[in-house]
Amino acid sequence: MLDNIQAEDVQAQYRRAGAAWEHAAQSRPAAQRADSFWRAAQCYLAARDSAHAQQVLQQFVKIEPNDRRLAEGWLALGDLYRHAGDQDSSHKAYHKCIEIPSTEFAHRARLHLAIAQKKQNNLVKAREILDQILTNQGPQLDRPTQEKALYQMTLVLMLMKNHGEARIHLKNFVQNFPENPNVLVARERLGECARQLAKFEF
Repeated sequence: MLDNIQAEDVQAQYRRAGAAWEHAAQSRPAAQRADSFWRAAQCYLAARDSAHAQQVLQQFVKIEPNDRRLAEGWLALGDLYRHAGDQDSSHKAYHKCIEIPSTEFAHRARLHLAIAQKKQNNLVKAREILDQILTNQGPQLDRPTQEKALYQMTLVLMLMKNHGEARIHLKNFVQNFPENPNVLVARERLGECARQLAKFEF
């Protein structure tokens, strides 16, 4: 009970901090407003106040001049819409993020879009998006996103019954991300791929 009260107190403090930063944004010069909105959003997120976080991020993306921070803002907004079940708005936000391709956030946005396509059984489209992520080995592709994208690619290929390519990606996944909790499942799927491919050899 005490822990719950303490957590509520912490959230209330973050909510007050978010409100203070939001108020500051309204009174600051235009050049300083974006930073205040961003800080407000982070406080609201820490307070688990998604509604207010959405509101200030909507203001943030309208005025932020820096491409990297703007892409991060669109990604955060897309995540909030997605968690709220607003798929249409989340997809629009993710596409806005992707319009700024020179950041790691664009690949994270693509990953969410690929997962959404997979859930809708649009496997060809999901594979296409994942391929866009995995063929970019530059500094914009961070390791956690690469790991998640590679695993999603194995799932998509298995659903497509493309066992030859699935086997290649599964081996890559197991070798490069041995600490991933899905490695045991991936090993089982490697066995399934081998079994399916063996059917065509006899």
